Amino acid sequence: LRKYGTSQERYMDSQFSLIQEFFKDQNREVSVSGKRHKSRSEGKNSPFMGGTVNFGYDNVDSRFVVNKEESKWVKKLFDLYLKGVPLKDIKTMFDVEGIPQNIKPRRSKTWSLGTLLSMLKKRVYIGEYSWKDKETGEVFPIVVPKIVTHSVFNRVQKKVEQNIKNRGTHFKQYQTLLDGL
Repeated sequence: LRKYGTSQERYMDSQFSLIQEFFKDQNREVSVSGKRHKSRSEGKNSPFMGGTVNFGYDNVDSRFVVNKEESKWVKKLFDLYLKGVPLKDIKTMFDVEGIPQNIKPRRSKTWSLGTLLSMLKKRVYIGEYSWKDKETGEVFPIVVPKIVTHSVFNRVQKKVEQNIKNRGTHFKQYQTLLDGL
């Protein structure tokens, strides 16, 4: 909490705040401009645009590089899901087998069903990544190394969609008078 005794102190504080805001905005503009340029000029060379790198990849010299150990687990996730293994069982397997080998999600100690489902939907694993400029809405395609084939990815997408459509249908045991109203 700031307390100022004179109008001069309040005036100086407001001027310093304006200057800080100006520099913050200017730094952001430079950063976004750099990302736009990098996306346009190096999009085919797997540039890493910041944030948390996806599981299965590392950020090496500001580039997406496949993490050999983690990519095995990404492939395993896709393969098990295609074979019909429920996500709950895959989660348990990843927690039991993966965590002792230091294979764990980026921001958590254990795997969640949401994280695994999100991974199954991410196009980054087939080499397609994009960065969206929030100001202009322009989307920049970034080419990254593939971990999963298009064929496997597309079959998984069909299975995910099918499972989402069927969600909840196997829980209903009894018909009721008001069903279908």
